[in-house]
Amino acid sequence: VEPTSIDFGARCVGQSEARDAVIRNDGTATVRVTSTGTSGAGFAIASGDVGAGLDLAPTQSRTVTIVGQAASGARTGALTVGTDLATDGTRTVALSIEGLASGVAVMPQAVAFADQAIGMTSLPTSVAVLNCDAAPLDLVGFAITGANASAFAVNGPATTTIAVGADAAWTVTFTPTFAGAHAASLTITTSGAPITVPLAGLGFGTDGDAGLRDLGSGGADAGVETTSYYACACRAPGDAGAVAPLVLGVLLVLRRRRR
Repeated sequence: VEPTSIDFGARCVGQSEARDAVIRNDGTATVRVTSTGTSGAGFAIASGDVGAGLDLAPTQSRTVTIVGQAASGARTGALTVGTDLATDGTRTVALSIEGLASGVAVMPQAVAFADQAIGMTSLPTSVAVLNCDAAPLDLVGFAITGANASAFAVNGPATTTIAVGADAAWTVTFTPTFAGAHAASLTITTSGAPITVPLAGLGFGTDGDAGLRDLGSGGADAGVETTSYYACACRAPGDAGAVAPLVLGVLLVLRRRRR
């Protein structure tokens, strides 16, 4: 069952959110799903319940949609999937949701990117601001600041108004510029208090690696002359026993710097 946990995030009290879990048979024999159910206040299966049972042939799957409803504070629960497997026949998916009675919430409160090769851009991560106040919230701008601000980029509305019970979202990406830890902050300026989200990521590789990745892409590092060496030891034609002398080749790759 995937995923193994579902965090519905923060929602205004009374709001609900739907998420999917997938039951998939990765084995070589048919598996019978005997039951699906939820535990914990505020969680329920909206669709995909197996009812009296469901047979899944190899590679077949079933999508189960779970709804979480927010009450004041944090709620936890679980989706339980029963099968006829003799070993590990019951699978669970942890569920959680946080209810906000008033105020403004940011989701997530911090962003930590997976380790990324130098010069390569990560998949985007979403950052959302939820307005549970009694009045609309005006957003007047955003900026990335900090020691490694240039390694992070944000895309989203520069100015907007978030209605009561609504949210607005931005996407953030990470492109490391050196090997090691990078840190910065996304600051969103509002008609209320500013919202700050710490950003972190780790770059790996070498600056030379980043330059080679830019080859042919017109990247900022293009224009450096690079020499690569290769060697080949091969058998001479018609002679299964002898090995031809080592051949050393030199490959020169010229790149033009984009102005």
